[in-house]
Amino acid sequence: MCSTNGEYFGEYVYRQPATTAEVVNLVAAAQEDLYRGYVCDGDSRWTPDGFRAWWRGRGRVTENLESFLPSWSSSDRSDEREAAEGLRDFAAYITEGLGADIRK
Repeated sequence: MCSTNGEYFGEYVYRQPATTAEVVNLVAAAQEDLYRGYVCDGDSRWTPDGFRAWWRGRGRVTENLESFLPSWSSSDRSDEREAAEGLRDFAAYITEGLGADIRK
């Protein structure tokens, strides 16, 4: 449900929580975030037109995610290996689950 982003290794939510446990984990992460990076601004940022444009270019997102996988998967750093797992989950969600969730 969360992945890392960019050179500063910040988390972001890439899908809505689907279970009670995921909601609890998301709320806990938001409460512990010192930089207040967890915000509820999706409705102001994700307009229908904005989402359609993102959807058409989603291949760029998966390409970017996949570019990090080789080095992070074999990294000596445990946080990068854990992030690689999140990247794989996010890429799989874009290609296998997101479309169904959007249609709901």
